[in-house]
Amino acid sequence: MSDEAKIVIVLKENRATVGVSAPGCDPVFDTAEGDLSEIFVRAAGILEGARAQWTASPRYPKSDLPKPAPAPPPAATRAKSTTGASAAPRMF
Repeated sequence: MSDEAKIVIVLKENRATVGVSAPGCDPVFDTAEGDLSEIFVRAAGILEGARAQWTASPRYPKSDLPKPAPAPPPAATRAKSTTGASAAPRMF
């Protein structure tokens, strides 16, 4: 695993969402509260925890989800009425 890491901080008022990622590893997200300097300290801790997690397992396990059911066929469309003007004006 390389030492390269990306840290993204989304700050709103006194709360932040912190995301960290590294090449070949799944991202890790967490939240932090406080001013920007406190969030930077918390982000460093999140990065340390993520690196420990990536050392043990860099990728989340693959899930075996059931295949979705086939979509129902589209409903038949109504034929246009030939008896008069439609309720909505024609735009084009």
